[in-house]
Amino acid sequence: RELSEEEKQMIILSEDFQKFLDKSSRIIERALAESIDICADYTGTLDGDEG
Repeated sequence: RELSEEEKQMIILSEDFQKFLDKSSRIIERALAESIDICADYTGTLDGDEG
């Protein structure tokens, strides 16, 4: 079922959602500010091959 506009607004304004959004935003900001590639695979197991 799809949420009503009122239900969506209640979620957006909830304290739990605000905390989640704040924490997630900070994590993304830090990740984007890093000079290294945070998505790089340093395990040596590219494409499922064992290194």
